[in-house]
Amino acid sequence: MKLRVNNCSMGYYNKTVLRDVTLDIDTGDIVCVLGRNGTGKTTLFKTLLGILPPISGDLFLNEKSIKAWDRRKFANCIAYIPQAHAMPFSYPVIEMVLMGRISHVNMFSSPSKKDIIIAEESLEKMNISHLRDRNFSTLSGGEQQLVITARALAQKASFIVMDEPTSSLDFGNQIKIIKQIRELREHSLGIIMATHSPDHVFMCDSKVILVDSGTAVMSGHCDKVITESMLNRLYDIDIIINQIKKPDNERKVCIPLL
Repeated sequence: MKLRVNNCSMGYYNKTVLRDVTLDIDTGDIVCVLGRNGTGKTTLFKTLLGILPPISGDLFLNEKSIKAWDRRKFANCIAYIPQAHAMPFSYPVIEMVLMGRISHVNMFSSPSKKDIIIAEESLEKMNISHLRDRNFSTLSGGEQQLVITARALAQKASFIVMDEPTSSLDFGNQIKIIKQIRELREHSLGIIMATHSPDHVFMCDSKVILVDSGTAVMSGHCDKVITESMLNRLYDIDIIINQIKKPDNERKVCIPLL
C-alpha cells in the first residue's frame, strides 16, 4: 500500500503552514520528520490523518484520493499515536489495546473473541504480554508508550503516524521504543514519525523529511539528506556527523559543538 502526498499546501482555513509538500510512503518504510518547534510537523500529521483538508494539492491512499475514501475504511488504514497519553479514567492494559478495535466494531456491539485475540497478539508483538492485566496508569512512561503502540497495531492499519513517540522518556526507554519501531517495519507497516533527534533517524536507517520555515526543504534517505550543513541550517547550531563502526553495527551519530 502507498500513501502519496502530491504537491500539497497545508494549514488552517486561510493560514498556510506548510507549502509544496511531496512525499511517497510505502508499507515497510519508516519516514522521520525533523524540524524545529512550530514549523508544521503537527499540521502535516493532521493532514495525513484526514483531520485537515489540504489547502491545495491532494493526498492519495493506494492511488485513490483520501477525499473519496469512506471515513471508517480510511480510519482502518491509518493509525495515530499521539504525544500525550493522559487518560481521564484508568483501564487495564488489555482494554486500552482493545480500543484500537473501535473502528472495526459496530456502535452497539462489544469486542468479539477475534478482537480480543488480535489485542493479545498486538501485546505479544510489542513484547509486553506480561502487562496484560496491569492498570495503565501505574505503568512507566516507556511501558505506556509500548501499550499505545500495541493499540495502534490492534487497529490493523497499514500506516502508523507517531507524534514524537520518545518525548519525555528517559534515554533507555527512548532506545527501546526506537528498537520496536525498527521491528514494526518488518511487519510491513509504514511508519511516519516526528522526532527532534537526528540520531533517531540514523538509528532507524529511515527516510526523512526536513521541515523549515513552512516548507519541506528536502526529503530522501537519511544518509543522503542529513548533512552537517543541513543540520546547521535547520537548528542554527554547529553539528558534526561521525561514523561509528563496530563488527555488528555501523551508523552515523550527530555531535553538537558547544
